[in-house]
Amino acid sequence: MDPVEWAKKEAYASWKSYKEQLAEQNAEAPSWDEARRAMWSDMTKAPYDAVENPEHYAQHPIQPIEFIMANKLGYCEGNIVKYVTRYNLKNGVEDLRKARNYLNILIEEHEKDGKV
Repeated sequence: MDPVEWAKKEAYASWKSYKEQLAEQNAEAPSWDEARRAMWSDMTKAPYDAVENPEHYAQHPIQPIEFIMANKLGYCEGNIVKYVTRYNLKNGVEDLRKARNYLNILIEEHEKDGKV
């Protein structure tokens, strides 16, 4: 059997089984057309890539690096933006602590230079 036909057959069988399970729970399943569109949409999305398109940044309409570069932010400022942007999608409080560390460095530099 052609691999594409096999995949279609398996997807339909899986949807049908899912629909039957939901019916037992008195819940409504999406139509086959809705399920197919959803599957196609998921398959055509750009895959997450740890280097080029990490998941914890792909959730935002503007990538942190694009914002950092467009605004010509320095190292500390850029890292603050990076860690604050991703904290709830990656390392939680650890990323907030990293952002705070860079913020403290920035504050110390400004105070040392008299730029209060």
